[in-house]
Amino acid sequence: MSGRSTKQNGFTLLEILVAASIFSIMSVLALTGIKSVIDSQEQINQVASEIQLLQSTLHYLEQDLQFASNRAVRDEYGDEQAAIKAGNTGLQGLSLTRGGIRNPQGLKRSNLVRVRYWLNENTLMRSRYKSLDRGPENGVIERRLLDQLDEFELRFLNKKNQWLTFWPPVEQADNEPVFPRAIEVTLTHNKMGKIKRLIALPN
Repeated sequence: MSGRSTKQNGFTLLEILVAASIFSIMSVLALTGIKSVIDSQEQINQVASEIQLLQSTLHYLEQDLQFASNRAVRDEYGDEQAAIKAGNTGLQGLSLTRGGIRNPQGLKRSNLVRVRYWLNENTLMRSRYKSLDRGPENGVIERRLLDQLDEFELRFLNKKNQWLTFWPPVEQADNEPVFPRAIEVTLTHNKMGKIKRLIALPN
C-alpha cells in the first residue's frame, strides 16, 4: 500500500502579520469614529445646555419686568431707591420691585419682592431680597443665571421715544412715568454673540 502525503491547510506568518495589521488599522479607525461621535454629542449637549440657560435667563427678566410694581424701597442705609433703578452696564445692573408673587398657603406676607440683576465676573446674577426695605443685615437669595457673558447692557425708552442709558432720568419731569415704556436688554455671550430682547413694561 503506497503512502499518501497529507497537505496541511493554514496561514503563513506573513499572512498573520498582514491580517493583524489590517485589524489594528480598522480598530483605530473605528475608535476614532466612535470618539468623533461622542465628541459631537458632547458639543451638542453643551450647546443645548447653554441655550436652555439663556432661555431661562430671559424668562426671569421678562417675568420680573412685566410684573414691575410702583413701589420705591429703602436700602440698607435708609436711602430711598426708585421702583426701577438701573445703569447701563456693570455692577449696578438693574433693580426693581415686582409683584405677582404667588402665595398658595395664604401666608401673611407681601406679594412684592425686590430683585436685582448684575454682572459678576462674567456671570449674570439675580438677587432676591427677603424684605423690600432692607436693614444692615437683610437676607438675600442669589442665583447664577448665565455664565460666559462679556457684557450686560440696558437701554430705556422714555415717553418721548428717546433711548436713555440709565433710569430714572436725572431731570425727571413731574409727569414722567415711573416706568420706561420698554427696556432693551443686550447680553453679549462669548460663544453665542449678542442677544437682544425688547421688553415692554406695564403702564
